[in-house]
Amino acid sequence: PMRTPTLLRTAFTGIWSIKIPNSICPCPRTGNFFCYDPNTSTTYIGYGLNSKNEPLFDFWALDHLENRWREIRLTGMVLCARTGARAALVGSHIVVFGGYNDPNYFSDLHTIDINTGYVELVKTNGPQPVERSTPVVAIYNNKFYLWGGFNGEFQTDLFVLDFATMTWSQHPQDVAGRTAVPHAIIDNILYIYGGSRSGGMLMLNLDTYEMVVRQTTGSEPPSAVMASGMVAVDKYLFFFGGKANSNYTLMYTCDTTKLWWFVFHLIPDGETVSLVDGTISEIGLFMVPRIHSFAVAYVER
Repeated sequence: PMRTPTLLRTAFTGIWSIKIPNSICPCPRTGNFFCYDPNTSTTYIGYGLNSKNEPLFDFWALDHLENRWREIRLTGMVLCARTGARAALVGSHIVVFGGYNDPNYFSDLHTIDINTGYVELVKTNGPQPVERSTPVVAIYNNKFYLWGGFNGEFQTDLFVLDFATMTWSQHPQDVAGRTAVPHAIIDNILYIYGGSRSGGMLMLNLDTYEMVVRQTTGSEPPSAVMASGMVAVDKYLFFFGGKANSNYTLMYTCDTTKLWWFVFHLIPDGETVSLVDGTISEIGLFMVPRIHSFAVAYVER
């Protein structure tokens, strides 16, 4: 007879819920850019592919305190709709790079004013990064960091734009390029995981521009998975989802002081979701439905 798996009882669990926003929502999509503003508890998303695989050129904000979406109408420069653009927040502007609209890859750096939706191309000096889709981008110390991505080839050089001079600098790296991989900053280190069969945590020192791969231990997430999600909480990285053959995913957590992974146990809240909305693994761990190419934010509240 079939054995019904039972849920493992543990000392700590995270609660999984689905909260439907009480507002009009953006259309379903993959490949959108996103960034989170902790000062206003707001996540911004834009662009991507809709359910008909049509590229989009739109911009939305989700207020986490009110659980409401609003569309911010784009004005100014009209750009080609795209998926795979990546963005970071600087003050009141989203800085966006790259993307893809078959068969074209893009390298235009542009900003979106989060208050007005005004789109403006950014003029820069120095060595210009080539066009690409789904790179890693980050903001640190008034600088914009760009690494990886794909344009038919994997890109490996690190590009850093100093906002004080609006000049790019180029820094060759010895590590293999990756694309559609999540990342998070803790202190002065940018952590990148996934998109590589050889595994390991990619770590970029944002002060020295030195990039290394360090092997991790513990219950590691599958290292080849792409388009997953990862956020930093204190010294921990939370990782889940991504493209894979299985329909469900665990939540993995990495203690960055030891580079040690463990499974962060989840249970459904019993109101908005129940056990039947996920699945229970053979060893009794609850797994949530797998998604990829999504936006993820850690809202401290």
